[in-house]
Amino acid sequence: MKDYILKNGLVFGAISIILNSASYSLGVDFFMSPALLISKIVLYVTVLVFLSLNFRKIIGDYISFKDTFSVSLGIAAAGSFISTLFLILLFNFIDSNFAVLIKQATIEKLIMSLEQIPEGNAFYENIENSIEEIENTNLYSVTNQWKALIQEIFSYSVICVILALFIKKDKPIEMSE
Repeated sequence: MKDYILKNGLVFGAISIILNSASYSLGVDFFMSPALLISKIVLYVTVLVFLSLNFRKIIGDYISFKDTFSVSLGIAAAGSFISTLFLILLFNFIDSNFAVLIKQATIEKLIMSLEQIPEGNAFYENIENSIEEIENTNLYSVTNQWKALIQEIFSYSVICVILALFIKKDKPIEMSE
């Protein structure tokens, strides 16, 4: 199981690096696109389902909830770790200006949202606080990237629980007469 997780964690990480590299090369607007985010989530979940079903097939078509969860989360965590290392290199060493451009674009989008909300609205103050926080934070610092990794692994754990519920397949209990 461990070798399968590591090997396919590398595959998962490579897919993430390819997607992030491609979106980086297409610019800030594409990198921040909600359509890209949704596409990446769908692709990552699809890959996890495929790899989990493949593991089930390899071990004889029966797999417990625990093993399904362990395999899928292990692959996701390993791939996310590799992807995070790449993003740390990209945003802090290769092209730190790109991180600044993303930050500026994020602030601009929040300001546009803020202008569409009446000042008395509860969301107005939340968005205002978010803008101020983003202005005073390096969103893509090494520390913030590691924090994002922890949040990402937590999100994957929820996804992997759901996957495990659907992918697990217990051995049939034979009835003796």
